This record gives sequence, C-alpha cells and structure tokens, in this order.
Amino acid sequence: MKKEKKPRHKGQSWIAVLLSLLLGGCAGVLLLNYLIPLGDGLSLWQKLLLFALTLFSLYAAMLLQVIIHEAGHLVFGLLTGYRFLSFRVFSLMLVREEEKLRFRRYSLAGTGGQCLMIPPELRDGTMPVLLYNFGGAILNLVAAALFFALSLLLPPSSFLRLFLRLLALAGVYYALTNGIPLHLGPVDNAVPLLIGRTQTAAQSLLWSYGFELGEVTGAYSNEYAKGQIISQDPEAGAHLEKGGKVNITVSLGPEESGDQFTVTVPKLTQQTLEDARAAITKAGLVLDQVTYQDSTTVEKDRVISQSISAGSTVDKGSKINLVVSKGIAEPRTLSIKLDYAQAKEENFRVSVTLTDQGETTNVFVEQRSRSSASDTVQITGKGENSKVTVFFSYPSGGMDAVRTYSVNFRTGEIKEQ
Repeated sequence: MKKEKKPRHKGQSWIAVLLSLLLGGCAGVLLLNYLIPLGDGLSLWQKLLLFALTLFSLYAAMLLQVIIHEAGHLVFGLLTGYRFLSFRVFSLMLVREEEKLRFRRYSLAGTGGQCLMIPPELRDGTMPVLLYNFGGAILNLVAAALFFALSLLLPPSSFLRLFLRLLALAGVYYALTNGIPLHLGPVDNAVPLLIGRTQTAAQSLLWSYGFELGEVTGAYSNEYAKGQIISQDPEAGAHLEKGGKVNITVSLGPEESGDQFTVTVPKLTQQTLEDARAAITKAGLVLDQVTYQDSTTVEKDRVISQSISAGSTVDKGSKINLVVSKGIAEPRTLSIKLDYAQAKEENFRVSVTLTDQGETTNVFVEQRSRSSASDTVQITGKGENSKVTVFFSYPSGGMDAVRTYSVNFRTGEIKEQ
C-alpha cells in the first residue's frame, strides 16, 4: 500500500521552535523574578536546587495542561454530539471496547496526549468539528487565566505563586501550538489505533481522520471477542495520504477444534447447578429438565446424575437432563393421633405402618379396645412423600385399613387421604 512521506513544513517548524524558545525564556524570567526578592539569602547550591525544582515544576505544569487540553476536546466533543472512544496522556490510554472501559499502553510520536471520539451523523451535510477541534485550546486558555488570577493572591516569595504562573504559561503555550495549525512532529496523517474496536467504530474513526475503510477479512482469535478488530494495515501511527484505505481483520471468535457438528459431554456430577449450566452451554449442549431428589451422599444443589454419560460424543445442541440434590435429609419425628371410635368390635389389635423412602416398617402394634378412646403415635422419617397406614385387626378374623395419611417429613405436613 502506498504510504505518504512525511512533509517537512519548514516554516511552521520554525514557528514551533520559536514558541518553545519563548516558553523557556518566559519560564526563566519567572524564576528570576522569584529569586531576586530573596537577595543574598540563598547559597549557590540552594539557587541551583531551586532552578532544578523550577524545571521539574515546568514539566509538571506541561503534563497537567496536556490533561486539561484533552479534557477540553472531550467536554466540547460530548457537547456537540460526539461519543467517547479513547483518552490518552503520553502512553497511558483509557479506551472504550465493547461498551467497557479498559486501560492500555499506546504511544504516538509527536503527541503528549490524544482524545479520540466517534463523530455524530452529518447535519445538513456538515460535521460539527469546530468546538471539538478547538475545545482543547479553549480550556487551556480558561485554565491559564484562572491559574494566573490565583497567583495574584499570593506573595512574591511563595513558590506556589511561581508554579501557578508556570501553569498559566504552559496553558498559553498549548493553546497557541494546538490552536494554530502547526506541524510539530510526525502526527500528520497518522493512522489511528483500530485494534480492539468494532468495525462500525473503526469506520467512523477512520472517516473522522480523513481515511477510508479498506478490505475487511475475518480470522479466528482466542484473544479478541467475536467482532473485534485483531489487526490493521497500515499499523497505528503509520503515515497515509488523505483518502487512503486501511485494511482490517475482524475476529470470528475462538476456533472450534475437531468436528464442529459433534461435541463431547462434560462431567457434571458433583458440580453445582450453576457450574453445570455453564459447562453445558460451553460444550454446545442444551439443558432440558432439572429434577430434584433427596440424597444421602450429595450436598444440596449439586448434580447427582446426568442423562448422558460424561465423555459421550453427541450432536451439537443435544438436550441433557440433570438430577439435583435437595440435600442430605435429616430424620424428623411427627405425631399422629389414633381414634378408636371407628372400631367394629370392642377388642382389636391396632397396627401402624410407615412407608418412607421405599422402606415399609411397623411403628406401632398394640391390643386395644374401643373404651381406650385414642392413642398418639410417634413416627420418624426423612421423605417428602411418605405414607402411614392404620389397620384394625379383630378376633373374628377381619381387618380394616381405617386410616391412610400422606406425610412430608421435610415440612411436617400430614394429610389424611
């Protein structure tokens, strides 16, 4: 692909050098104005240390004004309908990817910062670029005026006064160097970073830079989600003539191995229901029915069994059923009152049987008479669908099942059937 050689722009480069020299000269004047009132009270080493501190303060002021400048682009961009894409100060960049904000490392020669935004739709055939482009310079000037005004409130001997004026000076410098169309470095026609963005976001960003989207290809990727750009040509920072095309490769998601129409069933037993759901979805299967039952060995909400054995090969999208534990049931004792008024003969034998979790046992066998009136029988079990049956056996040989109860030992509920 044809790339444009970097233009020299000699005249504008001299303007940039002149502004930089002017910045340094003004900083020197501010330092002298600070030192002169101190007179001979400082030693040579103290003056050298103060000079070094002033240089560091100037660097800090420049850094702060870079942040203010990019914040100006952000604020005025949002006010005119732009959408946030990335915010960079030196090599630290906050970028919006898949509706999430992430920090990344990225540097571009000739720039101290950069705020990229997705432009809005055209309005009457035009794009609202003026406030977005000049927002940084505007905020630099506003901040410079504020810092200078604050410095007037401090005494000449205050170092904070010197720092505030350095901040004001740096603000004016950035307003001029960015408000006037100067070429300060290899930023002209630099291709923006597209990796990690969606194709739609990349196309809008390229358009705002004066470039066009070229060939779009797809490739599998385990690092980038489906739909994200994994590579670009030319690379970010390269120089391309206006109207040039940038080719991109978009992620198709992770590449599936083996036969894409069959999958292997994972082991789901002993997993929590939540983990089992996730494993089923990841394997390309569909969870169908979930039933619950008591267990003496498996903890509550963990899988007891699965309808398709682990390791089996089945068609992708097959349905699988799970049996999940209700928990290890604890025995519970309930009471049932026996009424003997229904006995057909005066003397009889009463028998009470309990069917609980598949086992039937006699829990009460006694000789009684109608004059005994009633008894209260204690029954102990674990099941939810247990059954209690009351029999009366007579000396004449007859026997009646006089009462049948449905018992839920978990809830303590007893219902006569």
